[in-house]
Amino acid sequence: MILINHKILYIISILLWIDKVILKSIEVSSENEFKDALHSNYSEIKINSSLTLQEKYKLNSLRHDLTISGKTNNITLYFNNSNDGFFFNYIDNIEISNLRIIGNLVLESCKNISISNVDFNGLIESKNSNILFFKSKYSYIQDQALSLYGIYLVQSSINIYESRIYGSQSISQYIIYLTKLDKIEKNINNNNNNKYNNLNKLSISNSHLSGEFKCGIIKVDDYSDINIQFSELINAVAYENGSVLNAMYSKIYINGCGIRNNVAYISGGSFYLIDNESFKITNCHVTNSTGYLDVIFIYLFIYLLLLYCNYN
Repeated sequence: MILINHKILYIISILLWIDKVILKSIEVSSENEFKDALHSNYSEIKINSSLTLQEKYKLNSLRHDLTISGKTNNITLYFNNSNDGFFFNYIDNIEISNLRIIGNLVLESCKNISISNVDFNGLIESKNSNILFFKSKYSYIQDQALSLYGIYLVQSSINIYESRIYGSQSISQYIIYLTKLDKIEKNINNNNNNKYNNLNKLSISNSHLSGEFKCGIIKVDDYSDINIQFSELINAVAYENGSVLNAMYSKIYINGCGIRNNVAYISGGSFYLIDNESFKITNCHVTNSTGYLDVIFIYLFIYLLLLYCNYN
């Protein structure tokens, strides 16, 4: 009986070793292989060749970290249907790297999503999630699937670092939109003791953001913490107010940025700010900011203003 128990323990140890070592990484070259790997216990999926994907891919409550990467820097994941993409729910850590992705990314309650060295063409929707967008490019170009916004954040945070973000005619209002839960969810989750308890966070540094004369860059309509440093904010167009930043109820800090060639058809030119907690802009160079009906550079109605920049 003791011998049998030893054999059972030995078999279990071998299975655990296989699970942790042999199944740790896999290389795939077809959609079927990718699908099988994604729904198996692999922690790293390397894609050997470009793939056309015929469906959306969902992951729920993943219990281990996952990396999806291209084996070389010319690998494309193309979702054939413009509504498809990756749908990740209640996942701790996912890294997507070294890929070109044409498709969408929808996140809910994901702790850490890292996107690095990725050329991303699609919509990003995030609810209660944290995103790092590092050394990557973002755009949304779809002839038959227009959108008000490109990156849509609800009680989420995104850190954009050393990246390039572009608008297009497929985005009708702003590239990045920070907003709130709908009224029912907000009543359930509301914490009256601290209105910033579930705020959005947007951090941008050493990056290039351009509306490409097609849309605005950032819109905020709920409590948010916005920090933008050492970046270019250019070529934005808003058909209403504030082409670079249209924000309310937020804490805003902008430092060391180039802000140029921005147009609002009504008010604000580059900035339109209402009822914000604070706004500080320092060491910025602003040129060619136009508001056709009211205020060339900035429209302000806030509680605290600290402003120091060059304007030409």
